[in-house]
Amino acid sequence: MANGSVGDYCEPEDVAYVPGIDYVAGWRMAAEAADEVNGALEAIGIDAGAVRAVPHAGAHGEPVVWLRPEDARLIARVLRRE
Repeated sequence: MANGSVGDYCEPEDVAYVPGIDYVAGWRMAAEAADEVNGALEAIGIDAGAVRAVPHAGAHGEPVVWLRPEDARLIARVLRRE
């Protein structure tokens, strides 16, 4: 896997659990944002099976929303109205 990634999305430090870090709060914030993105995409006719924002909590508990590169490119094309 390229650039130290493990699987499709995570970095090596993402697989470690650090006691005292509130991962759940970060994930919840990311889940709310991902739901907003997914709802907006659905509202403009993009199939949820084609593009999906995915919530994640980073290594330090920070909220992160993942998109596959091809999903990000599709969103960019739609925003540019191409």
